[in-house]
Amino acid sequence: YNQKNNFLMSIFIENYNSDAESISIGLSVSDISTGEVYISESHTDKERGINPYDKLSEFLSRFNPSEVSVTFLNFSKKAKSDFIERISQNNVAVTTNNYTKETYNLSNIDAILSKTYPHANTSLTMIEFLSLETMQYGINALIDSILFLNSHNPSIIKGMSYPVMHDQENVMMVSPSGLQHLDIIGYGNSRDNNSVMSFIDKTKTSMGSRMLRM
Repeated sequence: YNQKNNFLMSIFIENYNSDAESISIGLSVSDISTGEVYISESHTDKERGINPYDKLSEFLSRFNPSEVSVTFLNFSKKAKSDFIERISQNNVAVTTNNYTKETYNLSNIDAILSKTYPHANTSLTMIEFLSLETMQYGINALIDSILFLNSHNPSIIKGMSYPVMHDQENVMMVSPSGLQHLDIIGYGNSRDNNSVMSFIDKTKTSMGSRMLRM
């Protein structure tokens, strides 16, 4: 993995029409260095002006992942290609996964989460224990992250923290274009650019710098 940026992002995305503009999207971001995990999801709501692509762009800008894993559901070949081209503009490596119902059924999800978090002593299902009952797409993205990491370096799974829901309802939202034009976060290492973050990032370690960005 890129030592400058240790984030892996998994995307689970389902399309509801032919033009891929009505979608539900689940996001999971894993910090390979610290084991921290963040998940979120978004659904198209034209009446409220909610566009899941905005959340995806915000995540790409905030976390600047070195690799992105994508699972498509009900996407045409062209829609997949357009989506991959869209996120590849951030200069990240993109891999795609085949969707299978078996992977995302509740019993299999619970088995994967139980194996990932063996010290969770609970009589609840793991989805209930992690308070993720309302995040179907976020859970699917989390499962993709776990499976990806397990296939590349199983030892990383042992250090994974419980996922934290990345809820944006209680924070001020700035659009991805706004972040770029205002140069608030910048790209790559915050200490190596002229962003606002570069002026306030006085942390002593790379881990501290990553926590400040989040």
